[in-house]
Amino acid sequence: MTPKIQLIKYPPINKDNFPDIIINQITHFEAFDTFDYNLICLNNPNIFKYQYDIFEKADDFYSIKARINKPYSSEIVVILPQNKYSKQRGIKDELNMIYKFLKLYFNSPPFELIFEKNKTKMDNAELSADFYLDINHNSCEIITKNTNDNATTIKYKNIIYTTLNLENNRDIIHFIKEIEPKDIIDIPNWFDEIEMFDDEEKKLFIEQRKQEIQLLEEEINTAENKLEENNYYKSILYKQGKPLVKIVFKMLEEMLDYDLSEFKDVYKEDFLIKFNDITFIGEIKGVNSNVKKGHLGQLDDHVTDREDYLDENNIKEIIKPLLIINTFIKKNPYEREEVDKTTIKKAEEKYETLIITTIPFLKLYEKFKNNEITTEEIKNRFKDEIGLFKP
Repeated sequence: MTPKIQLIKYPPINKDNFPDIIINQITHFEAFDTFDYNLICLNNPNIFKYQYDIFEKADDFYSIKARINKPYSSEIVVILPQNKYSKQRGIKDELNMIYKFLKLYFNSPPFELIFEKNKTKMDNAELSADFYLDINHNSCEIITKNTNDNATTIKYKNIIYTTLNLENNRDIIHFIKEIEPKDIIDIPNWFDEIEMFDDEEKKLFIEQRKQEIQLLEEEINTAENKLEENNYYKSILYKQGKPLVKIVFKMLEEMLDYDLSEFKDVYKEDFLIKFNDITFIGEIKGVNSNVKKGHLGQLDDHVTDREDYLDENNIKEIIKPLLIINTFIKKNPYEREEVDKTTIKKAEEKYETLIITTIPFLKLYEKFKNNEITTEEIKNRFKDEIGLFKP
């Protein structure tokens, strides 16, 4: 009997080239139990794009992860990437990101990818690969080896992993024939209905443990998602430029209950937040130095520009400058130098500015998320305090 095969792939491809296989995108795949083999192809560098502490395809692969952790009568095959290039860097140069991806979505398979172009011979076929598998766990079952006797396909727990380049209908069919169990005897439909010995007790035990495992996996998944979110915000400790501004904007929007989506950066101030009683003008900086007088002077220039605009249009506003700054970005935050006292004094006496470094800013956000401080209290602190902000 010809096995039913589903190939889950990104991006979409010409299905006419795969007459014996059902092709589905990673966003729209069919139920795994409908097929004998479910192949998940990772052979596209864009899958591993990682920005702002998250993989761009995170939502799609969380759906995959939820499926592979369930028991299925069908086989799950992960087709590992070939050494394709993206922005002049090959997959072989991004292996740590590949391992991070596999750990997050495919239960940390126990192997390393070793770059070496190689061939694996099968009946009437020879398949190529850019990597082979260096296994570091004795519970792996080796299914195929290359001509140098290195593993190219293994099974670990409920998943088959292969480095073979399965890019067309013919190669996939050859591969499935190679890994398909031989001399299979069909089990009759009525067999599972026959209960003897302690079958009932063991089935109940297994079902209960599966439910417990599922609950624990859901809790772990929730915790991992929360850690990923935490890391997103903590990343302001090493970022600068637009990535830093984007995250700080999100935090300010939450804490001050203010929408910054309409703000346009015209190379003046980094943000302008207007309330009835106060207008905050701000600079957001990531630097590899301490706070400098020039940073305060630049912010003061923005204040002067705003005051000129208000005078020209006969508008009255109370302006408060805020400098949100990530200092010494290459150092551990707890090893960074304190803001110089003369700079703090200059901020207080000359510029009436509030300097907020990233650790106090994160601690303030943490207090806000824990309901230990309100939006109004944060606004008043920003409005009333000058010098160096203390959480």
